[in-house]
This record gives sequence, C-alpha cells and structure tokens, in this order.
Amino acid sequence: MNQLKQILIFPILMLGMTSCGFSPMYCGDRSQTQAICLTVKGDGFFAYKFRRELEKQLAIIPRLNDQEYKLSLILTESKAAATYAEDATVTRSQITVHANYQIRHNDRAVGEFNNEVTTSYPVVASDEFITRNADQAAITRAAIALAEDVARDVNRLLRTEGKNP
Repeated sequence: MNQLKQILIFPILMLGMTSCGFSPMYCGDRSQTQAICLTVKGDGFFAYKFRRELEKQLAIIPRLNDQEYKLSLILTESKAAATYAEDATVTRSQITVHANYQIRHNDRAVGEFNNEVTTSYPVVASDEFITRNADQAAITRAAIALAEDVARDVNRLLRTEGKNP
C-alpha cells in the first residue's frame, strides 16, 4: 500500500511542478530576460553574497536575442592590513576580491574578463564585535560592486554582439 502511494504521488507532483511554470533558478527567466546560465566558483560568505547580487543584476538585462549564454566565474578573496598604529597594531584592514569570468555561447568563448574590487574597514582592537560587523559590511560592499561590474561587462558584450568596444 505504501509503495502504491509513492507511485501515485510522483506523477501528481511532476504534473503540479510543470503546470506552475517551474524552471531552474540558475538559468533565470527565459521569457523576459536574456538567458544566462550562471556558474560561480568561490568559497564562503563573499561567494554567496556575490552570487545573489549578480543574479539580481543579470535579471534586469532585457532579452536581446534568442541565444543562451553561459557565464562562468572564479572568485578569489584576500584580506590584508592596510594601516598600522604607532604600536604596530592593525587599525584598518582591506579586502580585495577578484573575478575571472568567461561568457560562452555554444561552447564558443564570446568574451573573457578579469575584474577586481578593493574596499577597507576599521579594526577596533578593543571591540571585536564592531570589527566583525565592519568586515561583513566590507564584504557586502565588495560583492555588490563586483557584481555590478560583471553585469555591466556582460550587458555591454551582449549588446555589441561579442565585439567588446
């Protein structure tokens, strides 16, 4: 009896999913915006924030043609001390994030770019909470700025049909 329920539930679930217009999120809405499948390789909080922001930025690129593109990104992040006090304690840190990305169509490279964003934040030795919040805010700022730059490059490349001006 339990096996019969499983057999009946699966087709009903599939029918419900197809009738609601379900499509994989990573390729976006193909009816209104340009079809771009996104692959992001990176670690941690920055990669997560960057991907979410880039999805928002790509969702506003209007449909320019019927072609489907693949956007593959590799993210790297580095943190370093930016300024020191007289007693050699760090007073400001900086985060540099780098994106190497390639746009492909039908396994043909349409464009390849590198982009980098650097931002900094204060380090308060007496209050770890303030420093941690400043660090997270700097990561968020860097993710938004880098996503905007990447989306701008993609938009320009698609509008010029692969001829980067």
